[in-house]
Amino acid sequence: MNSNLMALSQLRSASRGSSALSAAVAEALGYRKDQMAIDAGAKKNWVAPSGGDFVELPHFTTSLDAVCSLRTVLGESTTISFSWEKSQATAKIADGPFIVASTPELAICMAAVHYQMRRQQI
Repeated sequence: MNSNLMALSQLRSASRGSSALSAAVAEALGYRKDQMAIDAGAKKNWVAPSGGDFVELPHFTTSLDAVCSLRTVLGESTTISFSWEKSQATAKIADGPFIVASTPELAICMAAVHYQMRRQQI
């Protein structure tokens, strides 16, 4: 199973975010871990899809600020829409489907992975 499908499967079954789930989303969206940085004990051991400096793992599934920063990965002109009530959130990216999850962060992450898969035609 590729990283996109694995991340979607994990997101669908999640009731809340976690570091492991954020890592799955990051990998599905093109972030990669740098083994040399990990071996050196660096906290900043992820490389964004655009390359450049090392970053700490973005907490996509637990931080609304982090998940909204996905626009830098998906494209600055990409529209991210979401709404939520007590126990349900809905998100949509660009012209993609409406995605429902238990938190806004999870819904946006699922929508982002769907969007990425459509762009890659997976």
